[in-house]
Amino acid sequence: MTLEQEISQILADVLALDAAPDIAAARDDIEVWDSLKHVELIFVLEEQFNITLPEQEFGNLTSVKAIARVVERSRAS
Repeated sequence: MTLEQEISQILADVLALDAAPDIAAARDDIEVWDSLKHVELIFVLEEQFNITLPEQEFGNLTSVKAIARVVERSRAS
């Protein structure tokens, strides 16, 4: 499973979606992705990948691809 696929599955779990969103899915495309779910997503990502996401990146977590970039950078540091 690729990182993007794993993130897509995490999104499905956090947002209680029936199926994992498409890799191209963005926050604006998913109606239930509100601010509370966004915070929950941050906590799950940090726990799942054993990382700490920088606060300045929170607003950049707007799509599967963007989340993957932030996770990769956080893993590297």
